[in-house]
Amino acid sequence: MVFNVPGELSNQLSDETVASVQHIIDCHPYLSWLGLEVKALMSGRAHLVVPYKEKLANPGGPKGLHGGVSSAVLDAAGAVAVASTFDDPTEALGQGSLSTTDLNVSYLRPATDDLFIEAETVNVGQSNAVARITARLPRSESTNHEPEAVVGRGTYRLF
Repeated sequence: MVFNVPGELSNQLSDETVASVQHIIDCHPYLSWLGLEVKALMSGRAHLVVPYKEKLANPGGPKGLHGGVSSAVLDAAGAVAVASTFDDPTEALGQGSLSTTDLNVSYLRPATDDLFIEAETVNVGQSNAVARITARLPRSESTNHEPEAVVGRGTYRLF
């Protein structure tokens, strides 16, 4: 799946910033184990991917990713989107300048493939920020669209 970035949102952050944010994720024991990848960063928006791995799935059934995996990557994507509004996103992530205070997650269908996550900052105030996060599965040949698997909203305390 390729993320479509509308023209008005093309305020892409530098490749260096994307690489630095990816480095922070790669140094995080849990997020690196999940394989979370930063695909694009714009001011207030983040596009990430978590590859499907059977070891992260629930046993039996449709083999969907465990809900804890989905919620963790939604939370991380929301934090990255909020951090992208800072002058230095890597400092915001690396120095603990934000912390999750609330995370609401709705599971719409089993995540049986890679998850493509889009997070958008809804509001950034003096002490809190809110992000809307959507995780989609790859385009389905039968429906010709990317079905939403998990949606959420995160609230982050700013320090």
